[in-house]
Amino acid sequence: MVALEKHIEVALPEVVEQVLSRVRFGTPEDQASGALTLALLLEFNARGLNLENYRLVLPEELLALHMTREEERELVLAIRDVFLFENPHPTLVWACGKARPSAGLGPLLEILEEGCETLAEEASYQLLSALGDLLLLAEERDLLPLGARAPRPWIARLAARHPGRVRENGRRLLWDLGSCCEAYN
Repeated sequence: MVALEKHIEVALPEVVEQVLSRVRFGTPEDQASGALTLALLLEFNARGLNLENYRLVLPEELLALHMTREEERELVLAIRDVFLFENPHPTLVWACGKARPSAGLGPLLEILEEGCETLAEEASYQLLSALGDLLLLAEERDLLPLGARAPRPWIARLAARHPGRVRENGRRLLWDLGSCCEAYN
């Protein structure tokens, strides 16, 4: 395993820092709400989906943000750090999966590598789901292979630790990786 150190933050917009603060220090309800807000912000920023749908759940100051790819990457790294070092809320892993593959895959693979032996069941499920979504997008956009970091052994170990939906999700992801990209074999 790679020994990760906490990422040194680059300034994010103040409104985003406020949401991260809710995830770090808020009540359990604030933490869950903040994680969901971050996920929706990343999804809106990365995919540019229908603005009207997001107006129902995101405040105007977040809808007005147009994060650069670097800011998006910094936000995903900050979310990864909160998850690994402060608050392992499963929704944070799911949030990373809402980013562009170029911003989300690396941090998700780091969480997988660090946590394949220790992640709780719900975090494991969210991680495998997020990885599956981003790997599919990456394949569609010709961003594969991911270099030397083949996630298959970590996915297999994580899936083997949990019965039920985590194991099934892991098997499905391993199947998809085997069928979509020879670099993972």
